[in-house]
Amino acid sequence: MDEATKNILAADKEYNDRINPILSQQLDRLEQLRWEHNRQLELKFENTTAITESKKQKEQNRIKRVFDDYYSWVEESTITEKAPYIKIVAVLRGSG
Repeated sequence: MDEATKNILAADKEYNDRINPILSQQLDRLEQLRWEHNRQLELKFENTTAITESKKQKEQNRIKRVFDDYYSWVEESTITEKAPYIKIVAVLRGSG
C-alpha cells in the first residue's frame, strides 16, 4: 500500500503542476467576467430608484450565485484530495 500511496502522490503532484497554471488563468478570466457583469449591471441601474434598487439587488444576487456555483464546480472537479484513497463500491444482488 505504501508504494501505491507514493505513486498516487507523485501522479497528484504531476497533475497539479500541470493544471495549476491553467486553472489560475481560467479563474483570472472568470473574475474578469464577473467584474464585467457587475459593471454592466451598474450601468443598467445607474439612476436607481427604490423600485429598481430591488431589481438591481436581485440581479446582483443572481450574478453572485452563478459565479460562486461555477467556482465551486471548478474546485470540486479539478482539485484532488491530498490523502489518497481507493473507494470500493459493491453491489449485492439477490437471486430471484
